[in-house]
Amino acid sequence: MTRRTAAAYTRLTDALEHLANVTAGLKAAVLGMADKPVKFQGHVLSAGDLLATWAVELAVHHHDLDAATDAAPPEQAAVHIGRRTVEALGKQGSPPALHRDDLSVLLAGFGRLQSPGL
Repeated sequence: MTRRTAAAYTRLTDALEHLANVTAGLKAAVLGMADKPVKFQGHVLSAGDLLATWAVELAVHHHDLDAATDAAPPEQAAVHIGRRTVEALGKQGSPPALHRDDLSVLLAGFGRLQSPGL
């Protein structure tokens, strides 16, 4: 979806600006969301799990767009949450993965990078 959305923009920097606006929404949600269950896409998540899901999704899509531009990389905190998510889902965890950086584990876990052991 992100690639299709990015294709709708005449410049990749416009897509990055859109992503920055969504990220600003996430930051506002973190500050204003009550710690209670949230209905989301037919599921019920804790507020923290919803925000973590959003942060990981934005980090992956941010990287997708960064690959074609000179923009700064995704926030390290979101990348680290993404790594922990991949590990918790059991998509990673072979001994070699333990010694890889957070971004490599995140990208491999979400199919953006080939990884032995996935």
